[in-house]
Amino acid sequence: MGFLTKEKKSTAVSFDTARCCACGKRIRSKEDLMIIDGKTYCRKCGNRKNDWKDLEFLSMIEDD
Repeated sequence: MGFLTKEKKSTAVSFDTARCCACGKRIRSKEDLMIIDGKTYCRKCGNRKNDWKDLEFLSMIEDD
């Protein structure tokens, strides 16, 4: 799934085995789950990942 595309992938997550791919924390609720680029993140790591993506995008715009 790209940044500017409207295409979305459907993903089914089992909360019995859901773990964050960054820190390994077990994800127990739907509110703590974030799926970014097909990977599962907890809320804390997902917010951190989104912040970095925003900074990279802004720096790309400013370089032009």
